Amino acid sequence: MSAYNFDRVVEECLKDKRMSKKNGGKVVTSAETRVYYSVWESYNNWLLDQMIKRKGADAAGFANFSWEFYSKAASTNDEEAFQMRCRPAFVLADQFKKQNQLPKSKKHLPPTLAPSEIINFHKLALRYSNNLTKDMIFTTFRDLVRKIGEIIGSDKMIKLKFSVGTLHSKERKTRFEWDSEALKMQAGDNPIVFTMTKPPVTPAAPPTPADDFSSSSQVESAIAPQTDEVGQEENFSETNAGAIPMPEDYQGDYAEEGEDDMGVTGVFAVQEEAYERYIKVLEKDAEEEDKVNKLLVTMMEEKDAKEAAKKDATKKKLKDLQLYQLDQMKRQMEEKDKEIVDRKSVTATSFYPRTDKEGGVDAELKDKISNPFSVPVGRKFLGIPNVPKKGLGYRVSESELLSSLTSQIDLKSQKAVEEKEMRLEEEKRYCDHIAMELDYDSQTKQLEAQNKKQEMMMAWERDSFLKKMKSLRLKGDIEGLRAHHEEFHKAVAGNTTSSVPTLPPVVSGNQGGSRGSQGFGDTSVGFDSRR
Repeated sequence: MSAYNFDRVVEECLKDKRMSKKNGGKVVTSAETRVYYSVWESYNNWLLDQMIKRKGADAAGFANFSWEFYSKAASTNDEEAFQMRCRPAFVLADQFKKQNQLPKSKKHLPPTLAPSEIINFHKLALRYSNNLTKDMIFTTFRDLVRKIGEIIGSDKMIKLKFSVGTLHSKERKTRFEWDSEALKMQAGDNPIVFTMTKPPVTPAAPPTPADDFSSSSQVESAIAPQTDEVGQEENFSETNAGAIPMPEDYQGDYAEEGEDDMGVTGVFAVQEEAYERYIKVLEKDAEEEDKVNKLLVTMMEEKDAKEAAKKDATKKKLKDLQLYQLDQMKRQMEEKDKEIVDRKSVTATSFYPRTDKEGGVDAELKDKISNPFSVPVGRKFLGIPNVPKKGLGYRVSESELLSSLTSQIDLKSQKAVEEKEMRLEEEKRYCDHIAMELDYDSQTKQLEAQNKKQEMMMAWERDSFLKKMKSLRLKGDIEGLRAHHEEFHKAVAGNTTSSVPTLPPVVSGNQGGSRGSQGFGDTSVGFDSRR
């Protein structure tokens, strides 16, 4: 399987976008495809611009392109003993590795790397593109980085071209191959920007600034052949504008025995001049950066002002439209009210004819209504158009036809009134039936509750009567039993509405009576307790 390049990465991004729910399966246009290439081009232009300035370019969430500084080992030539070198470094972001489960790689400590500038999408949109916005660059670059991570994390080969080199990946292992020719071409335009130096250890005669810039041997290639994964080395000239400042407490071999004061003084003079040139370069870069930031802020303020003005204009339009609609509604209401007033006036004409007390049309208006347009009706009507004539045909006068139609209209209107009355009667009957059912239901519930209450009272009275009879019988009070029994019968006789069962009348004692015989057999055994 061939390695993925940028074209295939873009195809995968467009495929995911086409299959997303937000896009709804719509076909991706060529303009959307060109956006991916434009964003990638603007990012690479910014990356190359940062690298040729010996600064880092940190794409948050993806990778950091920077320069790694180190000192070269001492050799027999004393001039190279303290010579500093640098090489480009490519470091994947920890977040990118964690999301795509990539193995850990060599860490570069911050002091050994050049300061990196974090990617600014506003800057890319304004300086490195013509027709892109900040949101377009942000979303598109995010999709590209996510898709690159998915390809690398799925053990697929990738060969992605950047402006400063090519990213290779195989089996989730990545390496970056730097393009020395591209950087050499840029370095040849302004070699001072790409060379940095440290002073020699013991120069015989301190060089002057004129000697520094006139010497052609000091300007060397910015990029040496690549030797390892992280990058390649670069030699620094002695006294160019980009010289790295030495620490204040650094002495090196200047304090060696045998050094004269003039030699040390000359060395520090060269170092101070190089330091001043380096500071001036930094000030110039800071001023340019400040100008760019001010321009970005100004443009963002103008954009915000335009958006606010646009919103205000939209609100004003909506308010004007609302006022116009309210005015139209007010006019319609006024016309409606005026029409109602006109209809209620005495002189207003009605569409319907004037009727008498019985509901019929006045005799005065009957002729006008039957023939409102004063059509002559004396002549005979020879037939109805488009109706076949039988035999000699039929002859109907217009007055007869008009009276027939009027009678039909009256009959239909009468039928409609009768049907309406029948529907109203049916509705009333249905409502009466429903009301009757509701009343019956409520009365039934009241009767049931009353019956339950009476049954409870009967049970309570019976229980209290039996308890007292039992207590009197245990005491052997026969007279009390009789008196209580008679009192109970009087109470039952006085309450004729009660449904409490009454006891049979008092009869002679029956000592041999059973439980089924007449008498109070359920409260005694073998004799009548009322005697």
